Amino acid sequence: MIQKDMVVSNKTGLHMRPAHHVVREAKKYACTIQVVKKKDGKSANLKSLVSLLKISINQNSEIKLIFEGEDEKAASEAIEKTISSLID
Repeated sequence: MIQKDMVVSNKTGLHMRPAHHVVREAKKYACTIQVVKKKDGKSANLKSLVSLLKISINQNSEIKLIFEGEDEKAASEAIEKTISSLID
């Protein structure tokens, strides 16, 4: 299991368009990927757009990403890069 803490710096947070990019990247990997919003402890499956949108991740939200499975290392690197490079 790999856990990573991040701050979402995208000015609009993870609304529909940026969330779609993250979900699309997450679906490339076999491992399970959970995101936990540190402020209120709400969590979501990072491979589900609806689940991700329900927890309302805004700009400057602190999140924890949890990767578990066979390709967790590759997934963690790719998702971290995707979230860090979001523009919108």
